[in-house]
Amino acid sequence: LPKEPLVFKTANMPDGIGVYGDTMRHVIGGRPEGWNYGAGQTQGWGGIDIGLSECLTRTAPLFQVEAKDTEPLPNLAKSWDWSSDGHKLTMHLIEGAKWSDGAPFNADDVMFYWDDEVVDPNVSPLNGATPETFGVGTTLKKIDDYTVEWAFKEAFPRQYLYAMAYGTFCPGPSHILKPQHPKYSKNTYDQFKNAFPPEYMNMPVMGAWVPVEYRPD
Repeated sequence: LPKEPLVFKTANMPDGIGVYGDTMRHVIGGRPEGWNYGAGQTQGWGGIDIGLSECLTRTAPLFQVEAKDTEPLPNLAKSWDWSSDGHKLTMHLIEGAKWSDGAPFNADDVMFYWDDEVVDPNVSPLNGATPETFGVGTTLKKIDDYTVEWAFKEAFPRQYLYAMAYGTFCPGPSHILKPQHPKYSKNTYDQFKNAFPPEYMNMPVMGAWVPVEYRPD
């Protein structure tokens, strides 16, 4: 478990916490293009992508937050601090979280998504994240393995915290994606996008479900 695991209130689970594990079979009409969410591929719609992904922030349940404190809730980013002038936002990522293949989640995953998928004009993430989604002139840099810093042109632009939730800031496993990206390989952008077809099983995820079988019939 992470050092500070996400804890849900028991009042939100009237049927109990359920049983860990088991198998979910999902039948959908829209066939998946592949598992490269950050390069714009749909996993077939029907809720598959949200079941596999985790994002920096979480937009619900905001009814638990007092109006004066209304901001998205923590998720992969466990907390954040505004600079006194409101132009910089320091985000602290959860420590100890792992991808489903056991590789650690850290700021490298966040920066790969930003630098090589959102900012790269040749890549179009699913749900259409662009640099402007987070404000014109916004920059993001890594401070250390579990800290990143946003810089905004306007002061206290809290609205962009909502853009860091599903589905415009959900980092993928950079240790799997980066070797396929044209910046770090001889691949074309089309090859990068299609490097993980539907038949590619056990794509590392941060969500609750791991794809283990795909049948197109």
